[in-house]
Amino acid sequence: MGKIVDGGLATMQRELPNMIAAFRASRPQAIRPGDLEGQLASEGGQTACHNGATDGARVVLRGDQNDSVCWGNLQRRLLRTSGQRSTMEANGMTGPCCQRLFVALLAASSALPLYAYDPLNRVEYLAKIKEAKAYYEEKCEKVAGIRIHKTVPNVEGLLLLKVRPERRSRELADPMWPGAAFGREFSGDSYIRSFLGSEYSSSADGSPITSTHRGYINTDKRPGGLPGYRWVEVIDEKDGQRYRYGARYDEPWQTDKSYFKGYIRFNLEKIPSPSKTPPRYAVTFEDHVIPEERALWVASSTIKVLDLQSNEVLGEMTRYAISHIHAPHHSMPWLNHYICPAPSVSSGTATRQFVDQILIPKKED
Repeated sequence: MGKIVDGGLATMQRELPNMIAAFRASRPQAIRPGDLEGQLASEGGQTACHNGATDGARVVLRGDQNDSVCWGNLQRRLLRTSGQRSTMEANGMTGPCCQRLFVALLAASSALPLYAYDPLNRVEYLAKIKEAKAYYEEKCEKVAGIRIHKTVPNVEGLLLLKVRPERRSRELADPMWPGAAFGREFSGDSYIRSFLGSEYSSSADGSPITSTHRGYINTDKRPGGLPGYRWVEVIDEKDGQRYRYGARYDEPWQTDKSYFKGYIRFNLEKIPSPSKTPPRYAVTFEDHVIPEERALWVASSTIKVLDLQSNEVLGEMTRYAISHIHAPHHSMPWLNHYICPAPSVSSGTATRQFVDQILIPKKED
């Protein structure tokens, strides 16, 4: 076998641990464990790309057919999303051997579990749970909580700077999933609808809704509820335009007798924003993906309510979540977790029921 000459290999040996650590920290926005974009699949005894993250190009390395590796866009994407291209260039690690070796090692590290112990070993598992619980309880005591700096009455609508993306069972079992702390939160259009619905008492005796005894959110149109927002606006990621979402109700029973008489149906209406300027008040969230936390199956996130006119943070809620399921197998750890601060609201509408304590919806005329 001929000698491989690549001036950056010695530097790579020294720098690789830091580079892989940086890559793993950035991975939630790039590649998740078990879901390596550009994942290699077997095709006729050789290895080829089968995913949209690659262009299907194949580079066959020296060796037998089992050493065939699909690089194409995967190589470029891994180097880009890892944030390590500049590091490699600065240290002279620009040779093809260095780059291919680094990409292969990143791909391998992506598939490695976060925990450096055997979760199926009861002794090791209980020790890790003890460590995780201590970390979680400290964060609950010192970091988590609700902070309201200012309230605003009679708010008709607001801007959602982010919408919780749709998630599948795969995300709910992924320790590095960004949205883990709000695993039960509604997503997609349901997240938007949660801001438009009214709040109804959840008590059997109809006890009034208070700040410590909240009700549930529903888009039904019936008496007795506290109104939600009349509209919310969202910037569409596809065209960059701002759209306004609102509630439109109709009575389908009048034309379709399969519906019960008197039934009023909610429809989520989407139109281009009628305003040239964005709403004054906005809501956003920041999901914290900290590898040291996620190795313990602990996740955190912060919801912020903003005044875009004065550049103030009107309030924020920081939540921590912990799951005791460290080796998910047909289970969803982020649906079976503990959270702090302890919720007094429906888990699916936690963001809405925090925001409306600060931006108080305008009552019906």
